[in-house]
Amino acid sequence: MEAFGGSEGTEGDRPLVIEAVGVAGSGKSTLIRQLEHEHGVRSGVPIGRTETALRELWAALRFTSFSPWGSPEGTRWFSRQDLRDIAHLEGWERRLSELGVVPGGPSVVSFDHGPVFRLARLEGFGPAVTRSDTFRGWLRRTADRWSRTLDVIVVLDAPDATLLQRIRTRAQPHAVRAATDTEALVFLGRFRQAHERFVTLMAERGVTVVRLDTGAMTPHDVVLASRAALDAARSRRGSPLGSAVASDRPGS
Repeated sequence: MEAFGGSEGTEGDRPLVIEAVGVAGSGKSTLIRQLEHEHGVRSGVPIGRTETALRELWAALRFTSFSPWGSPEGTRWFSRQDLRDIAHLEGWERRLSELGVVPGGPSVVSFDHGPVFRLARLEGFGPAVTRSDTFRGWLRRTADRWSRTLDVIVVLDAPDATLLQRIRTRAQPHAVRAATDTEALVFLGRFRQAHERFVTLMAERGVTVVRLDTGAMTPHDVVLASRAALDAARSRRGSPLGSAVASDRPGS
């Protein structure tokens, strides 16, 4: 199949947005890498360090003002990772809106560890304050905005034994790599549940969701299925698919 061809985005177009979602070892990075290498993908949606730091500070101040006595006794407050998730969720929105007014900008944006992942991690693994009415309200509003921004979610998964084998044999470190099978499966199950809550919400609001078993499909077939979903989203919108897909793969 040819690369994402045709013209780049024109002024006023919002890029198509696709996110690869799945637990560790499901093949998200492989999919993004193949889109990059085989389909002319280019990186995009960067958020500068200064902006990220300012957004983290604002998040800390904002949610501290809602809970001036800090977190409940015996529980932690927001970690730097939590604040970075909040910063990316809000910062990416701004950058995507800017891409829609840049002539020649990317017409497709791809996320690994994107908005669904960040929302799920905050809700499923964040501190006790994330279960407050105030923070849950912020999560709902943020998820609702992203449901109007995401076009396609590709949910990747594989049998548990396959996932554990991949995690334990790849060079990339992971929290469950040295865990027992039971501990690892509990962790993966929690992430699946957290992902699923937001994937279901997005689907109810009209986002296309494609579910692929990377234990049964070749990486090439996964790319073709993802490409088909993007082509369908492009057809629904009626705008040309540009020559580049932008990806954002934050390290944490």
